[in-house]
Amino acid sequence: MNNSTSAKIGRYMMDMTYRVGDNYELANTLSRLGEDLTDLNSPFARRWNDFTGTEKAIIRQCFKKMKEEDWHDLGQIDKLPETDTKRVLCTLP
Repeated sequence: MNNSTSAKIGRYMMDMTYRVGDNYELANTLSRLGEDLTDLNSPFARRWNDFTGTEKAIIRQCFKKMKEEDWHDLGQIDKLPETDTKRVLCTLP
């Protein structure tokens, strides 16, 4: 898993915390793992081998769901049907 992919999954997992309802344990787990993934392999951060088997299973499950949803890191929780055309409308220089 490269750093940009792990960061994207991490942001997706942190966004998911808003969708789990009153399951605070799951929300906290997703938030913690998401934060760890955004820093994956940076100095003094966690490595993939530092995650437990359960944590890896949650991450893999979230990655699969992210791919199924065709999620893009646009800083929004839900798609806006009137503006979301699934294409990049602008890029940074």
